Amino acid sequence: MSSVQKIGFLLLAVISFFAYSEGEEPADCRRHTLIINVFDDHGLPVRGWSANDLKATYAGHPLKILGVSHTDRPRRVVILLDVSGSMGGPERPYRSDSNKWKIATAAVRSFVSSAPSGTEISLVTFSNGIENPLISGEQSILQWLDSNSNRLPKEFRGQTALYQAVLEGIKQLEPQQPGDAIYVVTDGSDNASHTGHSAVGHALAEAGVRLFAFLLTESHYATTEDARISEFSDVAFYSGGYQVGYWAIHPFPGLAREQYRYSDAAIAEIGEATRIVNAEISNFYLLTVEMPENVVKPKHWKLEAVDPHGKKRKDWTVTYPHELEPCGAR
Repeated sequence: MSSVQKIGFLLLAVISFFAYSEGEEPADCRRHTLIINVFDDHGLPVRGWSANDLKATYAGHPLKILGVSHTDRPRRVVILLDVSGSMGGPERPYRSDSNKWKIATAAVRSFVSSAPSGTEISLVTFSNGIENPLISGEQSILQWLDSNSNRLPKEFRGQTALYQAVLEGIKQLEPQQPGDAIYVVTDGSDNASHTGHSAVGHALAEAGVRLFAFLLTESHYATTEDARISEFSDVAFYSGGYQVGYWAIHPFPGLAREQYRYSDAAIAEIGEATRIVNAEISNFYLLTVEMPENVVKPKHWKLEAVDPHGKKRKDWTVTYPHELEPCGAR
């Protein structure tokens, strides 16, 4: 190739680049592949369904479902364990048998022990910020739980930077892979993060990471803390994740401090809850939909299970990322 030909080729390449940049995006930018789950009233995955059992809509208009497939690739999960001041529980005087902490660590232990073979699991603790380096692998996590099982309530310090911890979890999963998930064990009230729930929701959507939570709930009354917990629950739901929990009891009207019961029954409840979360994380499908236009900014859409007559099924629940990201955002 002569020098003149080379120059001409380069000019053509530059002109083509700018023409593409200023023109429309390619048609396949309208196609989005997302992770979804379909589960029954017991929180267990539904088997034997097809794309015909789903209805996708955007701005009130139906979306074309191009395909759905199950994947068996290994999963990666980062567990975020809350060790802030409130996690010590309401027990007074300080004792080494805080039921709240026992329940929290039992939830982590149950999740790790029952995770499907091949699942890559890591653990990070947090309060005002990240407390410990990443702990990887089932045995290392269980050893850490054993050595910290008798932590005194007074050893729990600091506020709860819950959303900062979720952002750290996303970072630990870089580069992201389909099926990546974050599992948070917390009492759910963020009071120390420098970012809000909306920004974290966008970050999860951009990364394609689902957020799951085991929530230790204490208050039965409408408070500012309840509103924060509700926001966090929404973030998990809209990411395509799922929330389970354990509720403190109020044995007497007007009791100032909630109580957590740690018993064989509690352990059984924890096991059932974490079994559901593990099932949701490990049994997911990849759904491809086609938008009527290219997405240039985050858009909300709707996906639901329907019967043969097109009516919404009340016995099935579909979890999915509720926000579609612009082409190339991920």
